[in-house]
Amino acid sequence: MIVEGRGMTATTATTLADLRNMSAGNVSVVVGSDRTTSFRAGITANYANATNVHRHAAVGTILGLLSRSQVNHSIAWVERNDVQNPIQKIFLDCGLSNNNTPFTSGLDEKGYVHFYKDPDAPGTYVSGTPTCIADNLPSSFIELNRTMAKAAKQIRTALIPSVSMPVLFNEDGTLRRTVVEELKAKGNRPLNEMLKAEEISAFGLKIEPSQNILATGNLQVEYEIVPTGTARKIVGYVNFINPFNS
Repeated sequence: MIVEGRGMTATTATTLADLRNMSAGNVSVVVGSDRTTSFRAGITANYANATNVHRHAAVGTILGLLSRSQVNHSIAWVERNDVQNPIQKIFLDCGLSNNNTPFTSGLDEKGYVHFYKDPDAPGTYVSGTPTCIADNLPSSFIELNRTMAKAAKQIRTALIPSVSMPVLFNEDGTLRRTVVEELKAKGNRPLNEMLKAEEISAFGLKIEPSQNILATGNLQVEYEIVPTGTARKIVGYVNFINPFNS
């Protein structure tokens, strides 16, 4: 869920709520906007109250980037997600939903999505993909959530035809191997597709044969998925070497 941080009133990050202290791992708050003068002037001409134009965040831009990206790809990927368009005069300048320029620090640490420029990479880029939860949890970034959501949806679709199927047991009460293998084949199929598309790194599937289905009516299938990583920062180390000292 992408939420618009509309009409930010803070002038520094100090007074902003720390979104990383919240527990909404499926929510991201966008406060970044296009501060390009010509772009805002064009929109203002169609608004009765020009002040409201400067209170909006670029939620549509974020949604557009998400719609064209693979589920496991970060929309902050610099090489693929430059939102600046010099011809249309879009995102030539970065702003916030209070028409100010982004703070020099604090927004990233507190989990807000905005836009930035880099002197060595001409263009305008998304700051990151944080969600409103601690950054050490599995749902702390948008692409992790999207990958998990797709995997869960695909698995559910694959297993729905097996709901209320007859389940046969061995003499010791464990599931017959044919039952286990049938369910594994169905569940593995969509995840193998995601693996081929490089949307996940690896996965495993486990069906405990000794589970008491007669008592519960539930047949549990456990999946373990290894997601792809995201190089959120690249740290380079440069040293001079004297060849005469080797």
